[in-house]
Amino acid sequence: MNSDLNAAGKINVAAASFHNLALAYRAEGKNREAEENYRQAIDLQPDYAEAHYNLAVLLQEVERSSESKVHYEGAIAAKPAYLQALNNLGTIFDEEGDHTAAERLYRRALDINPDVPEVLSSLGSCLHALGRYEEAACSYTKAIAIRPIFPAAQWNLGFLELSLGRYLAGWSNYRYRHSADRVKFPTPNEELPLDLDGSLILIGNEQGLGDELFFLRFCAQLKQRGAEIHYQSGQAIETLCQRIDGIDALIQGPVDDGYTIADLPFLLRCSEAVGSVSIHPLEDRLNAMRSRLFAAGPAPYIGITYRAGIAEPGSLFKEAPIDGIASALKNIEATIIVVQRDPQDRDIEFLEDNLDLQLTSFAKINDDLEDMLALLALLDDYVGVSNTNMHLRAAVAKPARVLVTHPGEYRWMAEGHQSPWFPDFKLYRQGVDGDWQRAFDDLARDLKAVYG
Repeated sequence: MNSDLNAAGKINVAAASFHNLALAYRAEGKNREAEENYRQAIDLQPDYAEAHYNLAVLLQEVERSSESKVHYEGAIAAKPAYLQALNNLGTIFDEEGDHTAAERLYRRALDINPDVPEVLSSLGSCLHALGRYEEAACSYTKAIAIRPIFPAAQWNLGFLELSLGRYLAGWSNYRYRHSADRVKFPTPNEELPLDLDGSLILIGNEQGLGDELFFLRFCAQLKQRGAEIHYQSGQAIETLCQRIDGIDALIQGPVDDGYTIADLPFLLRCSEAVGSVSIHPLEDRLNAMRSRLFAAGPAPYIGITYRAGIAEPGSLFKEAPIDGIASALKNIEATIIVVQRDPQDRDIEFLEDNLDLQLTSFAKINDDLEDMLALLALLDDYVGVSNTNMHLRAAVAKPARVLVTHPGEYRWMAEGHQSPWFPDFKLYRQGVDGDWQRAFDDLARDLKAVYG
């Protein structure tokens, strides 16, 4: 059917002209002009499904979600079987946290055509967010069966499989993550041999600092196979990497003919959890940090972090309500050390008012991970969301209390109070419905039992 037919089956030539002009502006990256012309087309032909849809896509891309929803709905009203519009409108509801509304839209699309891989993948992500993990895995699997080369669905399935402890399948699908530079590091299709005696393996870094520290634990297994390992570390952890067992040398400059660190679990055929790296703090940093802690107040010392990551689509952003943390820390006999990177003044003021304490911020220590490693080795306890500091805390073999946002990713698993990757950590989970109350009640009880 011609996309420029009106309800009577006649071409609205003027509307089509504006629509085509809008498409041309979009191709040139001129979004403002494109939006104006889409709107002109819709004014002339209100039931112009494609104009509504393309305007909605533009608005969604520039994060004007409420306006985008109106035009996806306009596209669906004009063309009820508009599968792309149903799918995209569902993704907006998912981003807004209304997963029930999103599921309805995806299932409506699948009632029209049950074999659309994009919709099946979107439904999988929606079901994952709803805590219906097996249904989510089935939806991803069906999408991949229809389209065998579907990196987004494969990566999402792998992420889910890993959180459920299905490591072999999970690490295989994890190869399709969007963070990997597959021009620089082609997707590996074969595992490494068990005997690597005499082999030189070059490894490049990938993802954020926390991810890098997590995946460095696999270097020891690689070393056990006899390989010599040269690693390209991120600048922020270069000195730490010099003290990690399994790394023979650090690479300055690009890595040629090597592997990315996050492919190691697949290459090693990892079928179970592996312990954290061990990094000993420098003695001079420990002495300096002891002095800073002494100046902050008497022991015991509890560090807190409540926000991590970047709040944008496709990024892992974690945040736990600061009022819940304040409630859990109330009436605790300890000196509270704020380890949050770039804390807002109102956050500190809120905590001080609610705890009736003057807090000490060690925020700037986040810029020097040698100092942070020393601090985390000295803190009596550490409460926070998943971040780089949790990996450093594990590296100094100290326990922590992790506030796990839902859905839990593979390091913290989908369910439970412990992770096999961090067996000394206690986990406090946000509910599937987004509620933190039970997690903070449990945290308050546990802290009071030790520091009350």
